[in-house]
Amino acid sequence: MINIGDIDLGSEILVGIDYCGYIVNINDLNVSEEVPVIVIGKYYYGEMCIGWNNMLLLKRVGRPTDGSSNSWTSFPEKYFMIKEAKTFQFHTWIEPKTIVKLYNKIIHPNQKCVCCNLPAPHCNPNMPDNKFQCVCCKVLETLG
Repeated sequence: MINIGDIDLGSEILVGIDYCGYIVNINDLNVSEEVPVIVIGKYYYGEMCIGWNNMLLLKRVGRPTDGSSNSWTSFPEKYFMIKEAKTFQFHTWIEPKTIVKLYNKIIHPNQKCVCCNLPAPHCNPNMPDNKFQCVCCKVLETLG
């Protein structure tokens, strides 16, 4: 289990859902279901964005992605989003301290961040030529 704020963009995770359909820490006693989603973005204040396509998942907290994606592209200094963020039908923003589980499906066993060289086998490439850059390095790069 890990804080979602410590997870790289593009990672597949499991979020905890309580009996009312709201996102809670995955280790909370009220968790009734674990739902797979993708971390698709990070706001410059730290909130993390998750995305999914099944309308029945997280129906209480989900918003359609169509209208929101314009803000993401209009303010790239505030929204750090994966390239495929617009392709998800639904999304929501959650606090960076929310505890989630990594969905440990190894996608690219030999993948590493092109900047810090740390392994990232559970993430999809987020750069041209099927390369990967972790969110920490991406933020540091934008700061100059």
